[in-house]
Amino acid sequence: MSYFILNQLRCCRSRVNLNKRYGSAAAAVKPVRYYSDDNGTKDGNDEHAINGLKTRRHALGQAVILVQQGVEIQELPIIVRRYGQNEIVAFGSNKLPLGVAGLTHQANNENTVPTDQSTAHISSTPNSTNVVINPVTDCDTIIKLLEKCETGESILQMIASLPKHELEQDTLVFALEKILRIEPMQMLKSFEATNEQYQQLLNSFCRVCDTTILLNVLKQLQSMLFMNQSIEQICDEILMRNADGCLSVMEICEAVHRFVECQRFTGAEKFWAGLSDADKDINENNIKFVFEILPKLKVSRRMVVGILDKRIVEVFPLLRPNAVNDIMEAIKEGRIGCHTNDTLKAITRWLNVNIHAVNETHLEQIVHCLTALNYTDSDFESAIERYMKAKAMKIKSQTLVIEILKHVNTFRLLNSYILNGCSEFYIKEAANIDPGYLRDIVYPFGRLHFQPMNTSKFWETIETYLNINFNKISTAHIVDILLATVYLKLFPVNFIDRVFNRQFMHLLHSSTSMNELPMVREKLKLLDTALTLECSEYNGPLLPRQVGGNQVTIDNRIKRIINDNSDIIQLIAGDKTSYTTLQVPQQLPYCNLYTIDVLFHPPGFSLINYNKIKDRNVLVAALIHLPEYYDTSGTYLIGEQQMRIRHLRHIGLKVVSLQYTALSKLSMHRKELYEYIAEQMSQALPAIEPNK
Repeated sequence: MSYFILNQLRCCRSRVNLNKRYGSAAAAVKPVRYYSDDNGTKDGNDEHAINGLKTRRHALGQAVILVQQGVEIQELPIIVRRYGQNEIVAFGSNKLPLGVAGLTHQANNENTVPTDQSTAHISSTPNSTNVVINPVTDCDTIIKLLEKCETGESILQMIASLPKHELEQDTLVFALEKILRIEPMQMLKSFEATNEQYQQLLNSFCRVCDTTILLNVLKQLQSMLFMNQSIEQICDEILMRNADGCLSVMEICEAVHRFVECQRFTGAEKFWAGLSDADKDINENNIKFVFEILPKLKVSRRMVVGILDKRIVEVFPLLRPNAVNDIMEAIKEGRIGCHTNDTLKAITRWLNVNIHAVNETHLEQIVHCLTALNYTDSDFESAIERYMKAKAMKIKSQTLVIEILKHVNTFRLLNSYILNGCSEFYIKEAANIDPGYLRDIVYPFGRLHFQPMNTSKFWETIETYLNINFNKISTAHIVDILLATVYLKLFPVNFIDRVFNRQFMHLLHSSTSMNELPMVREKLKLLDTALTLECSEYNGPLLPRQVGGNQVTIDNRIKRIINDNSDIIQLIAGDKTSYTTLQVPQQLPYCNLYTIDVLFHPPGFSLINYNKIKDRNVLVAALIHLPEYYDTSGTYLIGEQQMRIRHLRHIGLKVVSLQYTALSKLSMHRKELYEYIAEQMSQALPAIEPNK
């Protein structure tokens, strides 16, 4: 009869805690270096010992438990240990378990070795004479004899002839590694399947050797996955030690790597329990190694992330730049940014405090990882702001500035110190900038609708560089660069002939993927339209007018806010025939950007009959601006939306801007909502007069 005990649920004490329960009696076991209990068998009862060690393979099971971490509940795998009946009885009494009693007896008699075991008779080869070895100094001698063995069989025979108390760690490691090194695959498979001496060697190896040695041998077995039985037995031993709390944090991290390399993925998921028990041992020196195992885990990853989120808050002030860099790489590789907000907050706090001590390489990597993980916060912005104030003219790495601008563009960070610092760097280093980076430099300024302090010098440098390197820059990037300047009402008239020609169009279509081509075409139409409406030197439009087209895609948030507040809109318009929704004027390209969310007009009016001269300032276009239409502070509209407003005014419409967040907040307060829309209507921007 046997019982399954869940160690991680603390249903019973594990074997390493026997000392606490049995005091001095269990302390007598300490000199015995066996990691795995063999029920106290003695050397004279080898057959019983081997059978007991074989059954250890069946002492491990697995189960799934529910673990709550904060508000989350997860199913996680754990190790299930099988204890004998007499062990369970001992837990409820003052008697020692049978295995511990046997080990205690052995420990008490370790100094009184029987006469017939005082020497060991070993043959280095089957045909050699017997060699008498002093048991006190036999380890080096045994290894020298093992070096002379030329086959695995002779090594196994020599190990089998030794008494158990002479099987020391170095001897077992040397014997096993040499067998793995000299024997071919078929012989090794045969040893595993039929050779009892090999099984005895492996059992002794797992019982005696420390965890570091087990992991080193497991690393060698990564390239010998056909040794399935040996790998499985070593992995079982490591899992048992993990369940008993015998592994350090570094050993757990190494074990996860070794298990995954040996394709023991299920076993790797069970080390979360050891990390949970040893969470207080996770410090500034080893925390990065715990992060590095996250990409290797799947089922237990969130649990480990939760453990790390708690620990990094305590250790982040002591982290070194290279450790932070490795942590960010691990989070990025594991694609777990959505689960590590606490960690990312700690990293940006660390960066804000230690920005003066971070070199360009580490800072570039941190910025890149944060952008890839779609994360930013005020601490990060403050750190980069301070860095650019102090070192903008001293930066040597152009890729660092590019990564900063990519982050600024992605998160719409309208920070004058950062952008001015980047512009100063570009003016200084323009001659050394790679042409492929020009788009990443220019586009954030246009998208954020920001003019640097050194405006004239900056844009003159851009124009000169683009003129020299025009043919070295991809066509899609050139379209983005020119469109960014148009956002700022800077018209690239010197490049019109080089873009709107047959050769450029052919190159654009041949070098752009089919997935990106529709978007690039739309940008070209926007560029053509912007120059036609706003640039008096442009003789356009040069692109054919689109007739019809696909249905424009409207954000569901805008549709919902219009439908939910249609009664207020109707009240402001006067009746149902005095407004229409989601219309695109015929004077503009048929695309999402130029969609008018709500158009107020005289009763029964249709856009088909609209005349931009005759009906100027008669129609009012109400635009609902989503949060992403603003910079990260929610204050300033991005360049694309400002251009949208200008173009609607150029065709004779009044324009009203409504904030989506304000409409959402006031949806439950009808009177305040009506007053908000009415106030914005009274502040409508008038149409722009022609030729202005």
